[in-house]
Amino acid sequence: MTQHAGSCLCGRVHYILREEPISVAVCHCTHRQKQTASAFSIMVMAPRKAVEITGNFQAYKDTGDSGQTVLRQFCPNCGSPILSEAAMMSEVAFIKAGTFHDTGWLRPTFNMFCDSAQRWLVLP
Repeated sequence: MTQHAGSCLCGRVHYILREEPISVAVCHCTHRQKQTASAFSIMVMAPRKAVEITGNFQAYKDTGDSGQTVLRQFCPNCGSPILSEAAMMSEVAFIKAGTFHDTGWLRPTFNMFCDSAQRWLVLP
């Protein structure tokens, strides 16, 4: 079984993904644009039970398009976003792809919230 490990920028929060991910997606929603200060966020969708986190992190309680809660978890020291948990998909963790130590295996398979994608971005 393959394991994928990652951490925040300062190294105070670490995680291990102990199962293969469900998928890898590029999200263009406006909340992720603000959270990442970028045009989009690449997320690894994984079974929440397969993600083990060590270290202290904080969570920002957001509201998704569904009207349900989304917890956006980040390192309180360096501010790195680590993962999000959406109430409407409570079995899934949305891990920020850039936090993995090795990102060579990442292959996004779809784009989501394309209606809010930046106009200058050409989507495949």
